[in-house]
Amino acid sequence: MNNLHIKILLLSLVLFTISFAQDKFKLTNNSQTDTNSVSKKIPIAIMKFDGNGVTNSDVKTLSDRLRLEIFRNDIYEIIEREKMKLILNEMQFQLSDCTSDECAVEVGKLIGVEKIIIGTISKFGNLFSISARLIDVETGKLEATAIHDIESSLGLGKVLITAIPSVANQLCGIKDPQIKTPVIVEKNKDTKIKIYTAPIGANIFINNIYKGISPVTLTVSHEETLNVRLELPGYEIYNSSYNLREGEIKELSLFLEKIQNKSKTSKKNQELKNQDTNDYQQNKNKWKKGNIVKYSKTQYSKRINSDIEKINNLIAADNILFDKVIDNNQFFNNIKSMNGLEFLSTNRLMDNVAFEYGIGIYRQEFESWISDFFSEDKDEEKYSIVYWSPQININSKFNILPNKVVNPFFSIGYAYNLLLMTAYRDEKSLNGLTYQSHGFVFSGGIEIKPFGNNFGIAVEWNRRIMEMEAFDNDYLDNFKSHNLDKINLTGNSILFSLNFYHK
Repeated sequence: MNNLHIKILLLSLVLFTISFAQDKFKLTNNSQTDTNSVSKKIPIAIMKFDGNGVTNSDVKTLSDRLRLEIFRNDIYEIIEREKMKLILNEMQFQLSDCTSDECAVEVGKLIGVEKIIIGTISKFGNLFSISARLIDVETGKLEATAIHDIESSLGLGKVLITAIPSVANQLCGIKDPQIKTPVIVEKNKDTKIKIYTAPIGANIFINNIYKGISPVTLTVSHEETLNVRLELPGYEIYNSSYNLREGEIKELSLFLEKIQNKSKTSKKNQELKNQDTNDYQQNKNKWKKGNIVKYSKTQYSKRINSDIEKINNLIAADNILFDKVIDNNQFFNNIKSMNGLEFLSTNRLMDNVAFEYGIGIYRQEFESWISDFFSEDKDEEKYSIVYWSPQININSKFNILPNKVVNPFFSIGYAYNLLLMTAYRDEKSLNGLTYQSHGFVFSGGIEIKPFGNNFGIAVEWNRRIMEMEAFDNDYLDNFKSHNLDKINLTGNSILFSLNFYHK
């Protein structure tokens, strides 16, 4: 072999070595890329399950265990619950009552996951039923369902050990020896569909033909599309279509949603859902404060006229009562009435309790007294006696039907009362007495609100404790010696009021 042949041989060996090293390096890099590709997990979120007959504490315990079991299967990358709450709080998204597929998809888009799991934990006596759904966030389609029923009279222990791992395996596509999973039977020529529902007992319709009550197994034709409809009173109607291959045995574990638990699909729809509740709350708390004007008709005049007759009898017997002598042939006329107005402010403390406070102004012949302000012709008596009574009132009012058109109520309060009696000759005062009292006030009545919560008309019966005693003055002894230093006006009144309310 000459030198040329040797050189060619050596060059061939070098090229072969370089080529082998490059191929090996590429293979190593490709293997590493494939490994990274295989090890990449799908991001997924697990929402808090809905509870039916189960406490919130038990729901949280079982939901946390499901997260752990799915994590152990090492298929999905599970987003932490606190991280999910933080993102949703920043988005101002409310998770309450979010149990529908549509709402779950919206949550999944907000937190940036590809899949999301929702479900329900129910308890009927000693039977626990765990059902869950795996939903693709991008398409909104149901990818997998899982259901496991287990009877346990000893609490959650058996449920944690048996049912939760079974549901986790079903959602992860892992064959679970404890349950019957969907299988394809190649050798069986019959095409069958098995339908399980939670709760059981749903009416099943295939292509609008009644097929029985769940659970049920049916032999069907694989050549047609099967429309499955489930109906159960109190639950949403379920509708979905399926295509089966020849010889396939398909198992469907379907969850029915209660009508009252159905959530809206967006924040805007959630606000529409709560509109009736918000309107009720606004109507319920429509007014916070108000003003009340009451016109009162009393029976005080009978007691006062009794004292006037005593005064006239004493004057006729030449007794001195006032600071000036009154002719014994002159007498004071009886009063016809003792009515007045009350002006009150009201504050609503609770839905059916209000606090009222204000003043009252009562005077003999109150209506004539008011009209005299607008009249130039006034009848003046040579001798006259005038009674009028200012009052301070504090009440607690209890409304029996506070937000109805017709509202019965009752109240209890306390009042401080004055009674001023002054005698006149022509227009000159002959002085008189001032009485005072304080005591409880009881009342009950009916208020009508014909135009909403901002205006009301009321009529009420009122009983006021008014055992009045005169102040000490220069003329008290003259009256006291004749038992005129006290007057008891305790009695009943009828009041008519206009009530104005505002926030």
